[in-house]
Parts: sequence; structure tokens; C-alpha cells
Amino acid sequence: MLLKIIFVFFYTAPSYNRSEEYPGKALKNWSACTPCISTKIGNVKSQKGDGCVVDYTAEILYRTAYKSLRTLGVKKIDSLFLHELISNEITCTIIN
Repeated sequence: MLLKIIFVFFYTAPSYNRSEEYPGKALKNWSACTPCISTKIGNVKSQKGDGCVVDYTAEILYRTAYKSLRTLGVKKIDSLFLHELISNEITCTIIN
């Protein structure tokens, strides 16, 4: 007996330019196995050019997570990471 396993994994982040838009478009017509979706939160686009600003406030984390859900067109994200965690002090604040 041959066992065939297919695993589809999308790894993206809103700060990677338009990288959430492409899987989002593909998922609209997706009929294969349910993919695993991973993205990052905590980076927001800078008002100046193409750069990003790191912001771990609750409002930004909430807003970026829900924006990712809308952009990807999914009801859940399987793995949600903090983008560029830069300080142990910030980590402790987020956990508490």
C-alpha cells in the first residue's frame, strides 16, 4: 500500500510587500487539501516609503492579525508569529 501525503504551507507576512495578497487570491479557488497558514504581526508599513515600523501594542497586534485574515481570505491562521522580536522587556510585557 502506498501512502501519499500532501502538505501545503503558506508562510508570509504583511511586511513582505504584498505577500499575503497572492496566497489570498489562490485560496479563493482552492479545492485541494486545507493548507497550513503562517504569518507575522507587529510590523506596520511606514508612512515614509517602503519601510516598516515595529509596534507591539495590543491595538496594532489585533489590527494586523485581523487585516491578515481579511487579506488571506481565511477564518483562522495556524501559526501567528511576532515579527522581529527585539527585546526581552517587550517579550515580558506581551506575555504578562
